[in-house]
Amino acid sequence: MLSAAGFRIIPAQTPDQVNDLRSLPALKLNYYVGRGGHLHYWMADPYNCMCLFDGKEKAYLAYLDIKRKLEASEQAKEASEAQLAFAQEEEMNLMSPFWFVPGAIFPVFAAVPEGFNRMHPGGGRAGGGRGVLGGGPGHGGLGHGGGFGHGGFGGGIGGGFGGGHGGR
Repeated sequence: MLSAAGFRIIPAQTPDQVNDLRSLPALKLNYYVGRGGHLHYWMADPYNCMCLFDGKEKAYLAYLDIKRKLEASEQAKEASEAQLAFAQEEEMNLMSPFWFVPGAIFPVFAAVPEGFNRMHPGGGRAGGGRGVLGGGPGHGGLGHGGGFGHGGFGGGIGGGFGGGHGGR
């Protein structure tokens, strides 16, 4: 990234230069004031290229610009990946037959235990309770007559599937 910004690459070629390079702070961007008061930036890389990067203020500003663009690109990529994952999860949730809470929209007939009407009066074999949302089979569920029982499935009194008092 430094060479792309315009930093010169100065390789360590002699054993003394390698020792000098290893004595400098590694992979840390530093600066010094050169002749005429101009800033010079440098970084020692004794691990990868065994070199010293050297650049003036123009190269340093280009490096900061490249770094800022790279960070913004990475953040945009992460945000895009998070949006994609959220959209895929939402799509999978909508495709699932369990995207709604059972009993919130339709009575859950299979979940009503046998003998439920002994605990909660309401008619029918498995009973529901009058006017209870999702009251189950019997005389109940979403007002008078919902469910299987007095009024059948979704009907009023005597209407719907399996109508008649106490139907199953």
